[in-house]
Amino acid sequence: MEENTRKFDSEIKISSENKWYYRESEIVLDKVLDFFKENLNEDELGIYIFNQYKQFSEKGYLECEGIPLRILNLEENNELLYFYSENLKKFSILESNFYFDPSGSLFVIPKDQKLLKYRFSRDTLQYLSRYLIQDGENYYLEFRNSKIPILEFRDSFLVKVPEFNQNN
Repeated sequence: MEENTRKFDSEIKISSENKWYYRESEIVLDKVLDFFKENLNEDELGIYIFNQYKQFSEKGYLECEGIPLRILNLEENNELLYFYSENLKKFSILESNFYFDPSGSLFVIPKDQKLLKYRFSRDTLQYLSRYLIQDGENYYLEFRNSKIPILEFRDSFLVKVPEFNQNN
């Protein structure tokens, strides 16, 4: 199915303030934003919104300067802490890399991803703060017997749309 998937520039941009735009107009309809977030993925080309209708599928790539997704819920079970995100992904605290953005806000990137970043909702951040420890100038999340470092994010937040020719 991948070889038949249409790939294109969606003309959608996520700003550094995490606002979504189509061309120059802000997208404000919750149902539209929910659909986009639930279908937001990444691959080796960039970040895209996946859409499928019957046998047709497409990946609309977008430009992202911010942290487009949130962790909406947490669950502790089987001795692990799990995160549930707006794009319907579930991953554990041990499958995650934690960072501070330039303003000092905590965010996470699952270890099996490189481009998609997740910030925490107020409730999930408050819950997670019980595991936060400081050791000198270093910060960690200490969960069960694991001490997970929180690093300063030094990469660029900008993810550009790949170049497409007319035949894609």
